[in-house]
Amino acid sequence: MTGDFSGRQPSAVLKALALLEEVARIGPGATAQDISEHLKLPKATTYRLLNLLVQHEYLVRLPDLRGFALGHKVDMLRGPTEERLSDARIDRILDDVRGSTRGGAHLIAWRDGGADVLRTDGDFPMTEIARTGLRELADNRKLPRAVTADRPLGTFVMPIRREATGELLGGLVLIVPTRRLDDLDTIHQIASEAAASLRAAFG
Repeated sequence: MTGDFSGRQPSAVLKALALLEEVARIGPGATAQDISEHLKLPKATTYRLLNLLVQHEYLVRLPDLRGFALGHKVDMLRGPTEERLSDARIDRILDDVRGSTRGGAHLIAWRDGGADVLRTDGDFPMTEIARTGLRELADNRKLPRAVTADRPLGTFVMPIRREATGELLGGLVLIVPTRRLDDLDTIHQIASEAAASLRAAFG
């Protein structure tokens, strides 16, 4: 966001920050209507701020979820860590996974009880069954897990945990042709190796 502040702009900045907090609280799939109602903002103001935050990559739009999630710019605000993968390296790892599985790959960060979408896949958008996988991440249920209810596509969720403590850092959500899940050992190996490489993305 550029330009000098006018008398009205600080109020807009505070509203934008409140909107980001609300998306973080609701989690991926937060809708404009939810945000407008919870913050008691006019719908026109809510849509204008959402579009601005998407434009500047503080939010990402999730078409299949009919809502929004936090974008990678929010992650950048958390500051430097001792070890962090470059954006290009993260993208290469995910591209390798997509090529190996012939499907989609989404990278999720788990912070403060909420899921941030760090990387999304426009060719294989997350579906409701993928959201189930994310909820299972939150509930810390037994993972990885394959779900095939979305034929002809299925979902495979691989948690990413801190090596020393087992703390949940995030997850790798794969959306692949259901027939590929017939060979779960291969999918598990691909996802496990990628998750190990991506662990450094969380510092």
